Amino acid sequence: MATLAEVAREVQQRLQAVKDVAPREGRELVLHAMQLEDDSSIHLNNYYFDTSKATALEDLVARRMGGEPLQYILGHAWFYGRKLAVTPAVLIPRPDTETLVEACLQRLGGTSARVLELGVGSGCIGATLLAERPALSYVGVEIDAAAADVARGNIGAYAEAGRWEVRVQDGLDAVIDGPFDMLVSNPPYVTDAEWEALEADVREHEPRVALTGGEANPDGLLFYRRLATWGARTLRTGGWLCVETGWQQTAAVQDLLQEQTTENGTAAWTDISILKDLAGRGRVVCAQLAG
Repeated sequence: MATLAEVAREVQQRLQAVKDVAPREGRELVLHAMQLEDDSSIHLNNYYFDTSKATALEDLVARRMGGEPLQYILGHAWFYGRKLAVTPAVLIPRPDTETLVEACLQRLGGTSARVLELGVGSGCIGATLLAERPALSYVGVEIDAAAADVARGNIGAYAEAGRWEVRVQDGLDAVIDGPFDMLVSNPPYVTDAEWEALEADVREHEPRVALTGGEANPDGLLFYRRLATWGARTLRTGGWLCVETGWQQTAAVQDLLQEQTTENGTAAWTDISILKDLAGRGRVVCAQLAG
């Protein structure tokens, strides 16, 4: 009989023969077929593969070879050290978004605050902020009901009821219970041209509306313009707007915030800064609402 480690190596080799995959994908698929948690290598070296699971494993391998992202197959992804449920209704959380979370945590400090998020998706941002800041309260706004359900499950796993809610609505116009101390968003910023250049695994499986938005957005900046205006109405004076951007868009987002003015003609935003991701590329823009 073959050990799980032996079967995992075989699966990994099969996957690598047809596509670019991460080193642990064979292991993850074998453990998932065996309904074992991937928490210890002892499973791989000391368990034998149950041949009654062979058909289930083949189905998983076929799905991955067909381009379905591993996280959708497993039903979860890891973000900021926490396991979160994911479905095809939501974007798979990326390490780049951890840069956005870090920026938010730095600006929130350890005090109580009210945070509003536009475009909740999987809830990875809200779940992390609530878990890392026990005094925080949170309102999330999501246009898609299926995505909102995923987010509620993830946030509820890491934060007690009463500190948070996820609303299904389009935009912030119906949010009337401000002001908030922070507005955070990872909005759709992929242009139509960029969409066509994305790898097939993303284009064919992840929700396009979460990447490009549901309307024309030729320069990818549509939602940043709206956030700059909404934020000025929704935040308290001194409150923070923090957004994730494409690496090539940070300067443009910084510029449009610098150009935003109040009715009196004064600058709406101050302390505008760009934060870099782990690859050293601009990824996040934060700005403080001027007095």
